This record gives sequence, structure tokens and C-alpha cells, in this order.
Amino acid sequence: MHRLTPSSKEALEAFKRHIYSFRRMSDSFNERNSEFNRLVAFLPDHGTHLDPENGKGAHGTSLKDDVEVRHFWGINSLT
Repeated sequence: MHRLTPSSKEALEAFKRHIYSFRRMSDSFNERNSEFNRLVAFLPDHGTHLDPENGKGAHGTSLKDDVEVRHFWGINSLT
């Protein structure tokens, strides 16, 4: 994302790897802790925008693309 753009093939492939790794981690966590109520969440801390000066991905502003991010969670309850 920083080297190219947020929607570049390389950035999207990296994001897919993050999701895959998170899925493996959360599946393992849920299997290991199945006797407990639990919550698993994927909570990115920021989005990304195109830097107008260099045309690459950036973040850290109050722009809509930086502050509106999607979060995913799963609640596993015994009851």
C-alpha cells in the first residue's frame, strides 16, 4: 500500500494474506477455547488514501478513506 497504491494487485494480495492469517489464528483460538464464551475481532486501526504528492498509499489524516474502516467480529456463546 505504501510502495504502490491501496488498490494495487500487490496491496490486495497482501491484504488477502492478512485475512488468511487472521482466519487461521481465530480458528485455532476458537478450537482451543471452545469451552468459554469468546469474541474474535479483526479491527484495523486506519484506512488509506492516495497521497496527492506522490500518488502512493498513505494514512494518518482525517480524510474519509482514512477514518472509515470495516471491522469484523464473531461472538461464540455457550448459551
